Amino acid sequence: MAKPFRWTRAKYKRARHLTRLFGGLLNWRSEVPVLVRRYQELEEQYPNYRDPLLTPLRYRAALRFDDVPF
Repeated sequence: MAKPFRWTRAKYKRARHLTRLFGGLLNWRSEVPVLVRRYQELEEQYPNYRDPLLTPLRYRAALRFDDVPF
């Protein structure tokens, strides 16, 4: 059984980087990588939110019980 996907700081930064990279190279690949697709779904779900993983942990404590999955 596969483990459920969990956003970590490293995965988030990698997905953000790949999204910018593949944004200009959409015709280069036939399908978008899974991590990039998950990042795009996350952006669509929370379009106006600041990046919570870029906010220091002590300021994220208030967001911990909010509906944002970080």
